[in-house]
Amino acid sequence: LFLHDLMHSLERAAQQLGQKIIPAAPFRSFDESAIGALCGIYPTQIHSMAPEYFSNTLSQLHASFVDEKGFYHPIIHSGYNAYLTLHIAHSYLVLGHVQKAWDVAETIFRHCGSPYSLPEAIHPLTGGGAMGDGHHGWAGAEIILFLLDTITHEDERSIHFFDRLPKTFWEQRKPFTIKNLSTSIGALNIHCEFASEKILWCTVERLTEQKHREKELMFHLPFTIQRAVASATQQLIEIIHGDQSTRLRCRPGNFTIKIEL
Repeated sequence: LFLHDLMHSLERAAQQLGQKIIPAAPFRSFDESAIGALCGIYPTQIHSMAPEYFSNTLSQLHASFVDEKGFYHPIIHSGYNAYLTLHIAHSYLVLGHVQKAWDVAETIFRHCGSPYSLPEAIHPLTGGGAMGDGHHGWAGAEIILFLLDTITHEDERSIHFFDRLPKTFWEQRKPFTIKNLSTSIGALNIHCEFASEKILWCTVERLTEQKHREKELMFHLPFTIQRAVASATQQLIEIIHGDQSTRLRCRPGNFTIKIEL
């Protein structure tokens, strides 16, 4: 019944606005405050109730109110809002538009001081604070959550790694380590390092266990490989070859995989 009422309201707003988008209120025109509707994509992920409305709303917000400096919010903030910009980026991430997500996120990353320090709203002319002028915790948290979800995310069967990273990340051939990564099966350490242009080593260390919630590990690589060999043969379940990509299905545990490109 409640969903029926919501859909009726959305349909009435769509007739008024001439397109299937979600305004901030049923009789309001579409403006920057409509960004609140994105909570249906991230973090609640209930957008399947009206996928076209949510997708169109995200696209319209991006097209109308995001430029090379981020999402500009003239209502109270009067500046480029860091955490709302990251909310748009994260919504693209959830919908599978990885490059758009990074394009939007980069508009804010280039403003950051250390450690991920930003005002709540960035002045469009000075680049300083239009709202606050120091380290805004909400903005820092949104950046960390975005980066975490680009590294890993879960579904009912698997924990996925790296499928939301830009391809340029791997082109740098730099080693990286993820420590104490909290997942539903326990905490993990992951280390990846190129021994040469054609050899990649990936090591997984399981620090804690939640055995009642076992899931497979799915590693996504944006390039084809010749072969992969695990230090413990039972850990590597399957190599799935795609068009310019590879997926490695693994059992959780402690192991190292040698990947030959």
